Amino acid sequence: MGSSPDRPIDGAASPPAAPDLAHAQQRVARLAQLYRFLSDVNQTLIRVHDPGELFDAIAQVALRHGNYQAAVIVLREGTDGIRVAVAAGPAAELVSQISPTLPGTAPGQGMTEAALRSGRLAVLRDIPAAPHLVRWRAPLIAAGFQAGAAVPFTEGGAPVGALLVFSSRPDAFDDEEQALLREVGDDIGMALVHLGAVGRLRESEQRLARLSRVVEQTAEAVIMTDPDGTITYVNPAFERITGYSAAEAIGRNPRLLKSGNQSTETYRGLWDRITAGESWSGTFVNRKKDGSHYTSDVVISPIRGPDGRITALVGLQRDVTRERELQDQLRQAQKMEAVGQLTGGVAHDFNNLLNVVLANGALIESTGLLRPELEPYLEDIQAAARRGSEMIRKLLAFSRREQLTRRAVNPVMLIGDVLRTLRLTLPASITCELDAPVLVPEVDADTGAMEQMLINLATNARDAMPRGGTLRVSVYPEPFTAGLEAPEVEIAVHDSGEGMDEGVRARMFEPFFTTKPAGRGTGLGMAMVYGLMQQHGGTVRVESTPGVGSTVRLRFRRAVGQRGPDAKRVAPPKIRGGSETILLVEDEEALRRAATRILERFGYRVLAARDGVEALELFRTHRDAVALVVSDVVMPRMGGEELLAALHRERPGLPVFLATGYTQTDLSGPAQAASGVWFIQKPWTADDLLGRVREVLDQPQLS
Repeated sequence: MGSSPDRPIDGAASPPAAPDLAHAQQRVARLAQLYRFLSDVNQTLIRVHDPGELFDAIAQVALRHGNYQAAVIVLREGTDGIRVAVAAGPAAELVSQISPTLPGTAPGQGMTEAALRSGRLAVLRDIPAAPHLVRWRAPLIAAGFQAGAAVPFTEGGAPVGALLVFSSRPDAFDDEEQALLREVGDDIGMALVHLGAVGRLRESEQRLARLSRVVEQTAEAVIMTDPDGTITYVNPAFERITGYSAAEAIGRNPRLLKSGNQSTETYRGLWDRITAGESWSGTFVNRKKDGSHYTSDVVISPIRGPDGRITALVGLQRDVTRERELQDQLRQAQKMEAVGQLTGGVAHDFNNLLNVVLANGALIESTGLLRPELEPYLEDIQAAARRGSEMIRKLLAFSRREQLTRRAVNPVMLIGDVLRTLRLTLPASITCELDAPVLVPEVDADTGAMEQMLINLATNARDAMPRGGTLRVSVYPEPFTAGLEAPEVEIAVHDSGEGMDEGVRARMFEPFFTTKPAGRGTGLGMAMVYGLMQQHGGTVRVESTPGVGSTVRLRFRRAVGQRGPDAKRVAPPKIRGGSETILLVEDEEALRRAATRILERFGYRVLAARDGVEALELFRTHRDAVALVVSDVVMPRMGGEELLAALHRERPGLPVFLATGYTQTDLSGPAQAASGVWFIQKPWTADDLLGRVREVLDQPQLS
């Protein structure tokens, strides 16, 4: 049979009303006590905002003002689970041990289970006589319990828990008391709904605070705009990256960052995508407040409101300028390395051809048989060969195969000397300036290479300023920091000329690339600067803006140790011949013939071989007669270095000098003689070859 919704689920009928006055007075006193209990419960609900503390306080109020001997609050867990949240009173330990469904009762007959299933108050009177109690009857009677009630409380219309109270009065839980308990249950339910809302609001506020901290502290720039693109918020990273403060940016359009590097079509495609509700990602080159540019990876997303309409746009920008520079440097280094290898190979072969021209030109000149009217032609041939030789040296510098002599150099003094020379050669419309502190540390550099780089850069600056301007060379020494590597010194060469666009800047270090008219330049100037800086272990960086000018920054390492000796000019020695036997090894036939003729003309006996294998056979035949070996380095079958090792195994101390297009470490005096190895740079002239041969033969030989 179903229960009436207006009546409690009861284990017995309500007791009859007492007719006498004493009983009426007791009833009034009890009702007053219950009302105070209800009032204290409501005050507790207002005062306490934590559910755990709230349940504990309600249980204590039930004991203190409800005159109950035990109070328990149970909560539902899942579909059928029930958990004791609070147990209070002298018999709290017993009550906490008893399952909320009172194990030992018949299934479905426990008051807690009934209250939680139906959502209505459940009362259990006359515990000693309750037929469905089995296991817990004796402990409950021993604790003095006569009756109990389960007061459910709901959240969202569903029972979520119950307040269980136990009384020692057999007449407990009449209609008025039950009505008050229902109010207590309703108030607890309302309080839980309120606390849930407050808790969710607090959690939402905490999540918002965490999100705000993330946005405020992230390294990426965050920009928020309204649907029309007006900036409503920027984070500190935006201020740091762009230079604009929040006050300067808010209320403006993101166009304030526009650099002109992106096309109108790019912006139109971006806007079409985000207004369609889709995210856009890409890379922008933006402009900072100070006018400089930075590269950023950008993601822009629309934010939708509850109705699905776009209410805001949020953009994230990650500054990747340094990463892109490193990537560009790596690509440039790889490209230049490949071009350098090719250049080095070409330079070697070209050196041999120039050597043939120079050597045969010297032979023709030395005959004295050239008609006077032909002498200018020979001079032109030799001058062209010498210019070609100079170009080869530039190519070798670019490919980093030209050895440098580095020492401690005062950059300000060197720059001053170069600028004094440049002022005599540059047009009067170009002003030369030097900007440097009084004290500048010395740098580890090759003096000639530094001068060559500065002249190359000044030449480019001159060509970039056809109507005049300013050429300024600045020196910026880094401060020394203890415990770190030696700081660097930067030399910046700035011109106020036409500047370069990105396309030109990307190719400016490539050999033979030039924007000058035909006949105005070789395209090797910047390639040479790049190669020389690589050999110095430094870096070169270029900044340029069309219409504004260019700045080339060279970073040198500081010098460590004492200043090296200055190079001294030595008068060329008088050319002398001899009668010794020389083993000449050269794979280039024309050059081999020319060298043989030059040496034989000055009295030497020459044994000529086309490669190392043939040279070794000739040496074994004329072992005791050979006084010196002159050999090329790069040859088929057996090269110069392999031949050198074989010769020294058979005859230690045999003097050998290698002819190469690549400068080797320079040995001199006893160390050179002890090693038995000398070098001559290709392309050589007849005087170079004869002088070097005589110098080696005159060295004291070691047995």
